Amino acid sequence: MNLPRERGVLGMMRPIRPVRFVVSVTLIAGLAVAVLTQSRAAASQSATQTFATGLLTRLNLPGLAVTVQADSDRGATNIAGWADVDTRTPVSTETQFRIGSLSKLLTATAALRLHQNGTFDLDAPLSRYLKNLPADKAGITARQILGHLAGFRHYGRDDYINTTAFTNVADSLSRLLEMPLLSAPGAKYAYSSYGFNVLGAALQAAAKKDYRIVIADEVTTPLGMRHTIAESLPAPRDRATLYGRDAQGGLAPAPASDVSDRWPSGGFLSTSQDLARFGAGILKSTFLHDDLRESAFTSQRATEDGKDTGVGLAWRIAKDDQGRRYVHHGGDSIGGRAFLLIYPDQNVVVAITTNVSSAAFNEKDALEAAKPFIK
Repeated sequence: MNLPRERGVLGMMRPIRPVRFVVSVTLIAGLAVAVLTQSRAAASQSATQTFATGLLTRLNLPGLAVTVQADSDRGATNIAGWADVDTRTPVSTETQFRIGSLSKLLTATAALRLHQNGTFDLDAPLSRYLKNLPADKAGITARQILGHLAGFRHYGRDDYINTTAFTNVADSLSRLLEMPLLSAPGAKYAYSSYGFNVLGAALQAAAKKDYRIVIADEVTTPLGMRHTIAESLPAPRDRATLYGRDAQGGLAPAPASDVSDRWPSGGFLSTSQDLARFGAGILKSTFLHDDLRESAFTSQRATEDGKDTGVGLAWRIAKDDQGRRYVHHGGDSIGGRAFLLIYPDQNVVVAITTNVSSAAFNEKDALEAAKPFIK
């Protein structure tokens, strides 16, 4: 083909290239990618909606919010049911739920961030920060608490309801510090919320600021978690009404309990979107150094039997039926249940929240929600 010519800067004649065709191909390719991305996003959104409505119905939940986040191009949030059944107030994306023990993940991440900047040492005796620790607890480290290896006991039957309001995490520790340890620090795995309350007080002392400000400065503000707060009375406007179950399994008002005695272990409110932001945020090396994240996602060992506990730094560690690793944690509170699951290698995060005690969803359900997003 004879191409038309133009005179170049040196006076030589050169062919004029038909660039319009190249641009058209690029544009068509871009449109095809955009259409494919939109199609995948729509399919993922539909799958999440089906999952959420199915879970709400199957478990007879009052309200539910589910968020799944995958990389930066795909994400879906589905809300269903009621934040308040009597007033027929629907769940919204800003509805705050009690997240129970997912609060431990916030405390753990603050500890890692303070370790990262040199303010706090995960392997130093906590007596460096808390001068009033009894002798049997003085040598306990944050790493042991994060792995439930410190020897602290968990709540008993009479410990779940609290009627005393606290404004400082250290003020709720007096009775705990008098309790004998279940085993020598490091020896045995024993799940404990009490240990995380001690850790929260240690972080507060190390950072020289209120524990709630530590969480805001190190976790919620950097990650844009605008609806995640330590719960205190009066309840915030967007908190879902709290429900339990009656003798027949129907919904009933949850008993009143002030969770200010357990902020570091189980006292936060959040939304499914905020929890998904949290999960996605800790995967970023700009927020948390890669070596610390891998340490959090690596099982610790009990010294008594030398076996892996399946828990790293607060996170539970597992593999799916395809051999892909994931980390997870559930949270139960009076009037709330939450679950968070992360596929760190696939950058997929699942967050589920509801406003009824002991809702029976778990990692099996979170894995099901993640399936449409796994590439």
